[in-house]
Amino acid sequence: MRRVNMDLFKTFAGGLVALALVMGMAGRNAAQAAGASSDGQGCSSMPKPYDTTEQLRDRFQKCVGGKTVAWVPLGMGTPLMEEWTYWIRTYANAYGMKFKMRDPNWDPTKQVAVVQAFINEKPDVLIVHNLDTGLVANLLKQANEKGIYVLQVNMESNYKSDAFVGGDAIGIGKLIAQDIVAQCGAGTSTSHEIALVSGDPNSGWTQQAWEGAAPVFKAHPEIKIVARQFADWQRSKAYDI
Repeated sequence: MRRVNMDLFKTFAGGLVALALVMGMAGRNAAQAAGASSDGQGCSSMPKPYDTTEQLRDRFQKCVGGKTVAWVPLGMGTPLMEEWTYWIRTYANAYGMKFKMRDPNWDPTKQVAVVQAFINEKPDVLIVHNLDTGLVANLLKQANEKGIYVLQVNMESNYKSDAFVGGDAIGIGKLIAQDIVAQCGAGTSTSHEIALVSGDPNSGWTQQAWEGAAPVFKAHPEIKIVARQFADWQRSKAYDI
């Protein structure tokens, strides 16, 4: 099976979140500025073809300085969540942005309440790690309608907002299935029977990973899926299963 250096993955993912955050804010400012006159800050006019890199950087910093970033994770206390939070806060502070974070602690009801509370406060950027595809989809749409730039991290909702930053769950699901076939499929001295344990059945990651894996298993009928269970991202539950 393929192995991933988790320290590198966490740093890379955190960097992607930060990159999408800063580039997204610049893009939103540029889009809103189309056809507008300059405000003297360099934020309400489209970049000119002859702008230098330094001029573009200065324009960007003027546009995002003082903006507010609101971050809603699934729940703190796990390495991935802590790493993402660290990098979002670090990059927000580096560009003079105000950072806010509230932890729903893996509670669906609390995540809905936290997202709604942030929408009421109207930050410039709302970053959400969705518990499942439908839980806050309508709220993210509401946030966009109020002019809040919405970025989704690693697990998408049914509503497609301004940007998504995360792994290729479909591609990863396909790779995992291909590894299983290689080690447990035809021509191997195994029973060809497999049991699958994954996260929340309603999460974007679980659904997309299965979307990538299912066609591979269908093409190899010798693979028999004897169980498919969900641990809801809980290590103890996965261990018990």
